Amino acid sequence: MREVRLTKRIEFAAAHRYWRDEWDTAKNQAVFGSSAREHGHNYMLEVTVIGPVDAKTGMVVNLYDLKRVLKELLEEFDHKHLNQDTPYFKHGLPTGEHVAGVLWQLLSHRQREIGRLERIRLFDDESGCVDVTAADMAGGGAVPATAFAMRRYPLSPAAAELHVTVHGPLDPDRGQVIDPQAFDQAVQRKVLSTLTGGGEAGGVNERLARDLWGRLATALPTGLLHHIRLVQSPDCRLDYVG
Repeated sequence: MREVRLTKRIEFAAAHRYWRDEWDTAKNQAVFGSSAREHGHNYMLEVTVIGPVDAKTGMVVNLYDLKRVLKELLEEFDHKHLNQDTPYFKHGLPTGEHVAGVLWQLLSHRQREIGRLERIRLFDDESGCVDVTAADMAGGGAVPATAFAMRRYPLSPAAAELHVTVHGPLDPDRGQVIDPQAFDQAVQRKVLSTLTGGGEAGGVNERLARDLWGRLATALPTGLLHHIRLVQSPDCRLDYVG
């Protein structure tokens, strides 16, 4: 029987900080930078479920039910301080990867209502997101063994945006796939600071994608680079895996 994917987006707001009590202030600030301070995000959550189309309803899952379940789930997180007001991060870091893992675990107990989970994507701002999938959560706990992290960068004149996605295990100290600041610095050094008009002005094309992949493959930790996307306009984009 054919299966169909359904994705629902929903927003919530929450505050948090990255802080390890076993480290002193200097080390927390050195590792987490500005994220060691109290700050908040307007999160965008995307939940993708997959399953067969019901012969009677013509739907994978009733969208009203999925929306209701997500609203009920987020009551525990919306306009809360994740470290202080929820039980999930009393002794852990509320990174995007960890938050996505907690949401996955909670939703996995309600699959009779919403169908089979395939992916959770969490944006904490417009610059990027984290993804966890069934394979990443195969261990059964609230912390994903691996995760995806995507960052967006303006790319001109060749394209409007460059999306770079990495995938790998979470660093045990940071609770993240990759240090976002190091990620940004690598892309800035190897791509953004070196692109010029010239031959790259032709817009989105495979040659440019291969070139950018080669630059990033040597700049990011081995094995992390997963794929890149070049977005020239809302109706034109190219995905590339080297």
